[in-house]
Amino acid sequence: MNSSIYAEMFLRKKIPLLYKIISFLLLIIISLLIIILNMNYISIMNTVGMIKEIDNNYYIRLVIDNNDIKYLINNNYLYIENKIMNYKIQKIEEELYSDNNKNYKVIYLKVKLEKEYKINNLNLNIKINKEKKKILYYIIDYLKKG
Repeated sequence: MNSSIYAEMFLRKKIPLLYKIISFLLLIIISLLIIILNMNYISIMNTVGMIKEIDNNYYIRLVIDNNDIKYLINNNYLYIENKIMNYKIQKIEEELYSDNNKNYKVIYLKVKLEKEYKINNLNLNIKINKEKKKILYYIIDYLKKG
C-alpha cells in the first residue's frame, strides 16, 4: 500500500525545466544517431561531355580523371541534363593526359540520344553516380583525412 502512495507522489511531482530540456536534447541526439547509422547517401560526379559524330553514330566524349573511371565501368546509366539514360562504353583511349598532378583519359560512351541532343560538338552536363555508402562512413572518412 505504501509503495502505491510513493509511486503516486512521484508521478505527481513536478519535473524541473532543466530535466525536461536535458531529456529533450538526449532524445534529439539519439534520433540523429539512429538516422546517421541507417541512412545511405549516393555521391555524384559532375562532368561535361561533348557529343561526337563518328560514322553516323553519336557518342559522348568524356574526359575523366583516371581514378574515376571505375565508376563508369561499374554503372550502366547516367544523367544527361537530369534525364536518366543508359550507356555502353564504346572506347577508352590509352593515351593519358596530365594537368596539375591529375591524370585524365578520354572515354567514348554509346548512348541512345534524343533528337535534340544529336548535334556534333554539343556540350552536356552529365552526372554519374559514384558510390552509395552510409553517412557514418563518409563522416569516418572525413575524420581520417583530417
